[in-house]
Amino acid sequence: MVATVVRDPAPHVGHVYELTGPRTVDMTEMAEEFSRHLGISRRPVFYPASVGGTGPDCVGRSLR
Repeated sequence: MVATVVRDPAPHVGHVYELTGPRTVDMTEMAEEFSRHLGISRRPVFYPASVGGTGPDCVGRSLR
């Protein structure tokens, strides 16, 4: 799926795809994995609906 989007992104603009793997993880678990492998502390950032968020949209704020 990712390769298809990278080769021809225009038809995919505005679409959201669920990426899956051998097990299901939530955003907190994903942040823990990133932290462990990158050697930096990360956590999910939850944005309220009032600013366009719908939940844990990204991993990016440092815990420092």
